[in-house]
Amino acid sequence: MLQFLSVGSASQLGHAVARLTGLANLVDLAKHAGNAATRISTRRVKEIEAEIAQVAARYGESVDDLTRLLNEN
Repeated sequence: MLQFLSVGSASQLGHAVARLTGLANLVDLAKHAGNAATRISTRRVKEIEAEIAQVAARYGESVDDLTRLLNEN
């Protein structure tokens, strides 16, 4: 039966063996880690960049206010 299995691809027999040997938990953990890495690298980076833009805008407003006050006095 091994001759009909292709290496590197998912099969029902491979999944069954993984479940029986306990390797399925490691496979699930690897999938979860991959999803978390994708979420961190895409969505979280965008959120951080938006926060940086907000901080930069507030900093610019403070600089403008300070410059105006210095010019008045």
